[in-house]
Amino acid sequence: AFVLAYSVIMLNTDLHNPMVKNKMTKAEFVRNNRGINEGGDLPQEYLERLYDNIEANEIKVKEDQDSWGRRSGLIHPRKRQEIFNQQSEDVVKMAQRLFKEKARKKSVFHYAKNVEHVRPMFAIAWCPYLAAFSVLLEEVEDDRIIDLCLEGFRYSIRISAIFYMETERNAFVSSLAKFTVLSSAKEMKEKNVKSIETLIQVAHEVGNFLQDSWGQVLHCISQLDHLQVLGAGVKPEDQFFTNTEHVKVLKGRLGGQRGAGKIGGLKTGPSTDATRRSAETSKKLVMDTTPSQGDSVIDLKAQIISEKIDVVSIDRIFSASNYLNQDAIVDFVRNLCMVSREELEQKIPRTFSLQKLVEVTYYNMDRIRYVWTKIWMIISDHLITVGLHPN
Repeated sequence: AFVLAYSVIMLNTDLHNPMVKNKMTKAEFVRNNRGINEGGDLPQEYLERLYDNIEANEIKVKEDQDSWGRRSGLIHPRKRQEIFNQQSEDVVKMAQRLFKEKARKKSVFHYAKNVEHVRPMFAIAWCPYLAAFSVLLEEVEDDRIIDLCLEGFRYSIRISAIFYMETERNAFVSSLAKFTVLSSAKEMKEKNVKSIETLIQVAHEVGNFLQDSWGQVLHCISQLDHLQVLGAGVKPEDQFFTNTEHVKVLKGRLGGQRGAGKIGGLKTGPSTDATRRSAETSKKLVMDTTPSQGDSVIDLKAQIISEKIDVVSIDRIFSASNYLNQDAIVDFVRNLCMVSREELEQKIPRTFSLQKLVEVTYYNMDRIRYVWTKIWMIISDHLITVGLHPN
């Protein structure tokens, strides 16, 4: 539009300035405006009609401005700038009016018959899509709108993943992962539970194309497992080993066993008292695993997770890893090792992803040697790192 507006100004000056002897012809005007429509040409009849309109109706400023200029003989630079701005604005308005008139006459909607047309279209529209889905999902509580937004997320991830659009895919996956509120202290609502279910569904549907986005998915699954353990009333394994009293009992038990001269001696000497104390402590620890009746966000979130999220659908992500293609399984294992390292580097280490890594290794042992070698190189490096962990 700006190129055309400038061309119209030049045409107006050329046709109506008495100092210009050789006027621009209609054919020259059409030729000068070739390729300005995003590489394409504007319709010739449209440009010819535009030429005729400019030739018949000169674009000029208001009469009082013209008379002021004639009376003064010389226009002040600031006044000249105002006149120029006004002329430019008039030209732009006229161009817009002509475009609108053309749009009202005929509009043809073209159906894309080739799947390759989807990529450039989505590359242009993905930012507004992401903004619309995110804002509505954040602010709206209407179930119908929430379901539509999550469906939009699912389709957008599918399109960007299948066409290997890395930036777009990572943006939609990370945004959807944020709405699960698994890594934040926000209260979990029904729409957050649906976001978790959508993320799991995406992992099942387009696992072969997620590439590095597996990291976001597996990180959410790790947090999900942690909350499921809390919601089920089972104290995680690390808390048994961070309990000072329990550690002392275990040390006393081992010391008693050594004093009795038997590795498994549970009936003689100090080991009997140690065993009894250990049993009492263990019983106390199990009793302490009863879910808190308080209204803390963590407890409520854990309770919601344990009630509404299907554990089988999560386990199926790992048990069905043998159906991933040869590139996808490498991405999956690499990101699973990354999440496992994050768990081990926490203040209280967790071993969920490490256990799942062992399961995935078992499920994929029948891969061809070429693929298995690439998988095992990643897994073996991680197992060495875990074996050398200071904890």
